[in-house]
Amino acid sequence: MKIEKISINIKNINSETSLYKKFDGVQTLFYQPIDCRIRNGVRIKDGSTSVHSLCCDSMRNWDLFINYHYFEDVMKNLGIIAIEEKVERNSYIAKRDFLVYSQFVLTCIQRIISVFKNEAIDVELNHKITNTIAHIKKLINAYLDELGYNAINDDKETFLVSKEASTIAVAELYPQISEVVQEYKRIDLKGNTTRKKELLMGFANEFEPIRERLEKNKNSEKLASDLGFLFNNCHIRHNNKEGAKKKEYISKLDLKGLEKIYDKTYDYFLLAMLHLNYTNNAQFMGDLKQKIN
Repeated sequence: MKIEKISINIKNINSETSLYKKFDGVQTLFYQPIDCRIRNGVRIKDGSTSVHSLCCDSMRNWDLFINYHYFEDVMKNLGIIAIEEKVERNSYIAKRDFLVYSQFVLTCIQRIISVFKNEAIDVELNHKITNTIAHIKKLINAYLDELGYNAINDDKETFLVSKEASTIAVAELYPQISEVVQEYKRIDLKGNTTRKKELLMGFANEFEPIRERLEKNKNSEKLASDLGFLFNNCHIRHNNKEGAKKKEYISKLDLKGLEKIYDKTYDYFLLAMLHLNYTNNAQFMGDLKQKIN
């Protein structure tokens, strides 16, 4: 079946479309045969491929999955096959599973494009593959926008982050920390307290040079003090689980409880950076008021 015959109408997407139907649309395109029986004007018997097949064929060139021998092993290890089997059994998919699946497909597409840039491919086949990939990306991005998520590419993969106003604002205001601010909100970072702690340690280093300035402002004094407390007493900057800086309450927390504190610390850090921007504009406001009054 040629990809042009796929009948998914992106314009008709609405909030009432179930996640199951969204998943079905993405999965269909991922495995959909791409007719490539004609190459350079020559008809080839049983000639077809798919995005999934291209992943299987080109995975050996992906540094992202260098430790795997087969693409199916990648899908199994990342829980993708489990998601597909669960959806097939229940005709239902949880939001997090849909996001994980979408992130995986977008990453695969990114790697395929990267490989194709370095290989000579039949022009007609390349055109069909490009159209298929563009259609999948457009479909997924439309669904993600509806669900309140953005797809962000780095050098190796695509990851999804929630479109929270504070995260977006800080990322735009401070380009030097834009990537790490958004990384903290990656959907696949949930439960990864090790990486979250690493990111928070970086945020603590960003906070230290501005801490005194925020503490001298009566409107941000308590915020700065609270954020400093979180960084120094909640197993971020120091080992508060054991040793000289042990905090009894922190030492008894499980990973879920610790992650809750980490997430709150992240929120406080965003507030501090936003308040710093407000403080930086204080002179502008003072001058404006003088001119108006």
